[in-house]
Amino acid sequence: MKVQINNKKYIPLILSLLVPGLGQIIKNQWGKGLSFIASLFAIYGLIIIAMIIFGEMGGLPLVIFFGMLGYIAMILVYIFQLIDAYKN
Repeated sequence: MKVQINNKKYIPLILSLLVPGLGQIIKNQWGKGLSFIASLFAIYGLIIIAMIIFGEMGGLPLVIFFGMLGYIAMILVYIFQLIDAYKN
């Protein structure tokens, strides 16, 4: 008895692991894919801006806080887009 695995479900997941949002784009969900890519770039940009602003003010605890908050947000978006690429 052979066990067959539906590989079509895993291809978007693997592509989204490599490039966030690419799995959704491959599944012809352009809006979702581009919004995931844009949100990750926006969060990354906000992290850099917060580090520049609070770094110049000498607020190292604020730089660490907003940096960690931004990276947690990026991880959550990344995990959500992986789940979305696998499910839909």
